[in-house]
Amino acid sequence: MVAFVATLGELFKMQRNQQHTEDFNAAKRMLCIPLYQREYTWTEEKISALILDIISRDKFLGNIILDELVDHYEIADGQQRITTCLLILTELFNRYSGSPLEQASIKAYLTTQSGKIVLKNDSIGDYLTESAGQYQLTISDVNDVFSQKKTFEDAKRIISDTLSEHLHSDEDVRQFKAKLLDCNFLVLINNRQENRTPIEQVFLDINEKAQLLAPEDIFKGHCFERYDDAYYDELRNTWIDLKKQAGSFIRFGIKNLSEYLYLYILEATDADINNNIAVGGKHYLDNKTMDEIDLLLQDMISFGKAASALCDNINNTEYRFEDICPDSQRFRTTSDHFVLKRMFREMLLNSSATYQKLPVLYLLFKLSNDSDLRNMITHDAFRRIVTNLFVYNAAFAYLGKQKKSKKLIDHSLRDAICSQNRTAQSIIDAAKSLRTNELEDQKINNAERRSVLFFVASIIDFYNSQDNWMRNIYYDDPQCEYNLEHLIIPNNSKRLVKWIIDDAFDIELPKDIVSSYKKTQSNFVLLNSELNKAIEHNDIVEKIAAIRKWYSNRGQSIPKHLQLYIEHIESCESYAKLVDLKENCAPKEDVEPAYLSFLEDYFSMEQQDRIKRDVEAAFVNAFKNQS
Repeated sequence: MVAFVATLGELFKMQRNQQHTEDFNAAKRMLCIPLYQREYTWTEEKISALILDIISRDKFLGNIILDELVDHYEIADGQQRITTCLLILTELFNRYSGSPLEQASIKAYLTTQSGKIVLKNDSIGDYLTESAGQYQLTISDVNDVFSQKKTFEDAKRIISDTLSEHLHSDEDVRQFKAKLLDCNFLVLINNRQENRTPIEQVFLDINEKAQLLAPEDIFKGHCFERYDDAYYDELRNTWIDLKKQAGSFIRFGIKNLSEYLYLYILEATDADINNNIAVGGKHYLDNKTMDEIDLLLQDMISFGKAASALCDNINNTEYRFEDICPDSQRFRTTSDHFVLKRMFREMLLNSSATYQKLPVLYLLFKLSNDSDLRNMITHDAFRRIVTNLFVYNAAFAYLGKQKKSKKLIDHSLRDAICSQNRTAQSIIDAAKSLRTNELEDQKINNAERRSVLFFVASIIDFYNSQDNWMRNIYYDDPQCEYNLEHLIIPNNSKRLVKWIIDDAFDIELPKDIVSSYKKTQSNFVLLNSELNKAIEHNDIVEKIAAIRKWYSNRGQSIPKHLQLYIEHIESCESYAKLVDLKENCAPKEDVEPAYLSFLEDYFSMEQQDRIKRDVEAAFVNAFKNQS
């Protein structure tokens, strides 16, 4: 191990002053970020802060840890800073467009003698290309292993904007370039060729006590610390697979590998671990054997693969869950698969319920890896389990307080799945218990939110407590056959309601009434999109008549939540007067004040409280056993 202070310019050229020629091996002039290392994650705030610090003062950029290999150096620590500095240099190069000598001076730091970018990144391939005096990002989707393209594009934009804002003259650019290249690092190089200490362990030793590392780096360091050196390459490949799975979980609201590791261990164990994956002051991996760690890593990978595979499959119209519930093959021709896909989509992609995802993620993991469990779970059991988990997840996300606390994690489903005496019914009961506990004393708050309205109406209209099943789900998507409709106060800028009689006319609603009542809970219902288009701006008497006729013509009952609102409307005396005026084709001067009186009546505080209580009662009653 050697340690010395070097400037950014010396690092990129791997060429120090004449007194220190032995520190770098210039013949190995290539810095590499291997695939198993962390991806580039620097935010706008960090990038801007770095640039402003360099502008204002001489800057020490901290430690860099390098592993000296046969023909290059791998970066174990410092890749975020080094990558950002390289991108800054490319932006300075671009700003000197038309000045070949200035650009040649910068290019000497950016590229090797063979013309390759001095900083190689195995997770994105060839990411910088020079053309017509400009360096452009050229990250292909094929080579973008961990989906970093947007992060790099954002970083390049932020660098350009920040430099443009603060460097106003050629002299400003010249001074900034000099200060950037003179930024100092403390460079540590692991250069022992025999009995090499793995660089990950060096990294851990340097940083662990100060807790400067991300949990994933500490975890990785402990893995290498426990493994024999003969298995290092295998461990690095395993780590790459793990990173890929964690990267796919971004769509589930799990932001990085640190969070992925933490959440998996929280679900898989009863240990009270902290965010750094430590238990009682010791790291979770302390005293674990190589075999125990390997099994843990492989399970973590399988955990990710199972959820990612399902998330991909639910977008396939031909998919019917046969891989995780073979019995579902017999129900290919039913609509069950559509509803199940929608439930899984809502659970997996809902970013508000991170800990509430764990039971369903663990279920998928076990169904994908345990053939006995797959064969035990019939299609009926599968849809009961999934429905209970969907309600549990959605109730927390849409009706709960949405606190993020590991105390909210419930292991009952995991315990039922892993029990030696498990049965399909015991697993159903565990899922039902999750749902029941989450709904206990639950109130429907924020009922004006679209997500709440869709969920509550779905339960009221479609949930069957005997079957633990929902034959349909309302969801907020243009592809859904149902629309969220402003039933009484219209959603149009002219505030007009068309009164439908032979000689129809418009009623203009006062601005204060529209602003006060338009977004209240009792103004929203879910309507079939075809029906919705037919009655969009009509008066409420015409709408209710059209709704009744539409469902009657199809031999269907009016959905329960819609019927509830209709009953409240029809209970208003002022509504009865509107019906009478309609039947008698009354003129506008009689209808308009009566219509405004109805609005004041229906949207009164007393009536709104009654509607809210009835909606909550209908929601709760949906879960009671039916005769």
